[in-house]
Amino acid sequence: MVNDRLCQIYGYSRDEVLGRQFFDFIHPEDRNRIVNDFMEAVAKAQTLPAIEFRGLRKDGSVIWLFTSPSALVIEGQLAGFSVIIQDITSLKQAEEALKESEQRYRSLFHHNPAMTYSIDRQGYFTSINAAAQKVSGYSEEEALKMHFSQLVPPENMEIVKQHYEGSLRGEPQSYETAFITKDGRKIDVNVTGIPIIIDGNTIGVYGITEDITGRKKAAEDLRVALEKVSSTLDGTIEAIAMMSELRDPYTAGHQRMVSQLAVAIAEQLGLEQDRVQDLAVAGLLHDVGKVYVPSEILSKPGKLTSLELGLAKAHAEASYNIVRSIKFSGPIAHIVWQHHERIDGSGYPQGLVGDQIMLEAKILGVADVVEAMVSHRPYRPALGLDKALDEIVRNRSILYDAQAVDACLLLFNEKGFKFHD
Repeated sequence: MVNDRLCQIYGYSRDEVLGRQFFDFIHPEDRNRIVNDFMEAVAKAQTLPAIEFRGLRKDGSVIWLFTSPSALVIEGQLAGFSVIIQDITSLKQAEEALKESEQRYRSLFHHNPAMTYSIDRQGYFTSINAAAQKVSGYSEEEALKMHFSQLVPPENMEIVKQHYEGSLRGEPQSYETAFITKDGRKIDVNVTGIPIIIDGNTIGVYGITEDITGRKKAAEDLRVALEKVSSTLDGTIEAIAMMSELRDPYTAGHQRMVSQLAVAIAEQLGLEQDRVQDLAVAGLLHDVGKVYVPSEILSKPGKLTSLELGLAKAHAEASYNIVRSIKFSGPIAHIVWQHHERIDGSGYPQGLVGDQIMLEAKILGVADVVEAMVSHRPYRPALGLDKALDEIVRNRSILYDAQAVDACLLLFNEKGFKFHD
């Protein structure tokens, strides 16, 4: 006997099934196992335990099935088996997908070049990848017995706890702090804490930590160097600006030429001399934050990935953080910070709109775009002045300040402005 559902599962008609051995419909790789189990059950006249096996449909496709055959005993004799079969193909596929997903996650986790780990709600490590073991000096076995507080210097404990508690509230965190390695070294790190949420409950924190000791030292060295020359001549400030350009040969001279055009636009608009001077210095320093951007991204000949683009865009914030530590009398740091903001709010890093952006930053933004387009880049040849001017005209009052655009056009079209070394 066979019902309609089993015929539907296998793709056969009832006439095609009746009279054939049940084993004919089992995948060859599972057949011997099932046959042996049946024979053993026949010999003992007992019900088989629940089993999973692969079946072969009429079209040759493989399906996963689950059954728990029951022995039919009549007058003490085994007459056959009653077999109820469930199609569990979807369940098995979901299990395989989950298994593959877990394997992918583990591979990404353990091979991530950044220090990666997870911490439970009590603050104890529940996993730690190879990079974290290498930098910290602790083995996985040692780390899984530790509380995160054992790695944090006392002076940093309060800020770390605040951010950890923020993650447990379901709020992603990003901050800088310091860690103590097994051999007692203190390293500066940038920490990203991501809540681990299951069924609406935060069960711990997933952490990604980057060793920024070298970067912090480089930034501090640069800050000190800039502070020493903040009150000196423009030529000295320009020499410091070249430090960032040395890492990117394709933009050598970019900051100087942007400063030249920005000053010319500001003067054309009649800005006061102290504002023009601030703009001149901001132009020379607006890309100094590129020391934070990996050199392979700066000189990459092809299109940047979204992650690489995000790292490149971070230079505006980095430039601001460096420049603001210098005791300039004017708002140079804020001009630098806002030079990639756009009138319609599509810029970065703050997404400012219209009058929220300083006029000096709007001028610097126009000068930056024009100079970049007329210069060669790793990912494209120079586009020429006509295309550069067309860009600012098309996006006048959309991306770029109308006053700054008009002044720039006047300089090139009527006053013969030219960049000079």
